[in-house]
Amino acid sequence: MAAQLLHLAEAAQASNVSVRVIPDEVGLHAGMAGAFTILDFLVDPEDLDGLGSPSVIYVESVSRSEVLDSCDEVAQYETIYDLVQASALGEEATIQFLTARAASLLAQ
Repeated sequence: MAAQLLHLAEAAQASNVSVRVIPDEVGLHAGMAGAFTILDFLVDPEDLDGLGSPSVIYVESVSRSEVLDSCDEVAQYETIYDLVQASALGEEATIQFLTARAASLLAQ
């Protein structure tokens, strides 16, 4: 597991990668309701003609998957994403956390 943590810490240093850790001390947080993916599309809002958001939410569970595209649902998941980001360590702190955790595992 130490090698995996070090790999994540290395990957997190790339300019096109963001790795963020939510430490145990945070406890319950908004992201615990389940995984989701926000898909943003570069669309001029004027081209939507009232069709909704240029973003959709992809939600997958054991028995089904679903794409949510209503403005209200998209806004709800974007709020959850913001709350999860606020609960997580910053990018530099995450790299330090991963490196320290890997070191402690290697020391055992």
